[in-house]
Amino acid sequence: MMKNIRHYLCFVLILMLVIQCLSIVVMADTGPKPSIEVKILNPPNEAYYIDLLEQGFAGDSDSEDSYEHGLPASMEDEEDTEQDRKIKNILCSYYVDGWGARLDRGIVDSVFHPSNKGHRYVFDYSVPLTFKVIVVTASGKVFVSDVIEREEFNAVVTWDLGGAAPFVWQEGQNSDISAAGEIKEVRILGILSRILQVCLCYLITLLVEGICLLLFGLASARNIKYFILINTVTQVIVQWTAFHYGMNGWYPYVLLFYEIFIFIIEAVYYAKRLYAKDGKPHPLRNIVYAFTANVLSYVLGVCVLFYINFVMVEIMVDAYLGKLL
Repeated sequence: MMKNIRHYLCFVLILMLVIQCLSIVVMADTGPKPSIEVKILNPPNEAYYIDLLEQGFAGDSDSEDSYEHGLPASMEDEEDTEQDRKIKNILCSYYVDGWGARLDRGIVDSVFHPSNKGHRYVFDYSVPLTFKVIVVTASGKVFVSDVIEREEFNAVVTWDLGGAAPFVWQEGQNSDISAAGEIKEVRILGILSRILQVCLCYLITLLVEGICLLLFGLASARNIKYFILINTVTQVIVQWTAFHYGMNGWYPYVLLFYEIFIFIIEAVYYAKRLYAKDGKPHPLRNIVYAFTANVLSYVLGVCVLFYINFVMVEIMVDAYLGKLL
């Protein structure tokens, strides 16, 4: 009776996996996107706008395209005050050594931000790898950071303006401007998230594949020994990649490639190593077990990765930045 129940559960499990795979809709813009969150320390004591500066777009001295910098009508808002228009004009006219504001490129969504009480700003649309940060105040004072290169996929950056000397931007100015304040990326949050990711993914793999081992009637002391051995070896490879590269837009697909590779290894290894209750190996059952266990661990593993990187990391970032003044 128990044997029949196990067979029925395994059949239902495999059927659900097949249906799920056949029902996946692939979209061109699917997957996580990089972002940059900037926390201003010791901010100006007046209203301001903040934007990112990036290099190498139309208007560069090496570009063949003619480009006039200035606030186009499409960037204006009916609710803009004269102060807002003044600040936006400065952002659009700022152009030094190939560095220009993203507002000037016509990228509107999540690009420039008015000041807020928390002095935290998230840029999450087509963010650059190398960038500067610019702040323009209501009185026309300008702060420009040093160049910084994003290391994490979702970077958290602090910029301390304490004691920084602003300058007044003159349209057409085209000379080096010294960087203001100290800017740095907070990498410890990304490292902690990857440690958490490695530990949870390894434990979930053992749990999920262990339950499958039980459902397939293979949960003997002998089989569990081989099960833990092969999963530890394969997970070291996968989790090293996760720790080294972290979450990015391609990681779920890289993980899928690894899971296919691991399935082949485990299928070959399990085919003759796992014994049923009759004391003999059943290669076909063992291979089906390896396939089922790996598909389930992959699906749950991706869910865990997204949860850690988009929920847990946000909690850690809030806790860390909330303590900074």
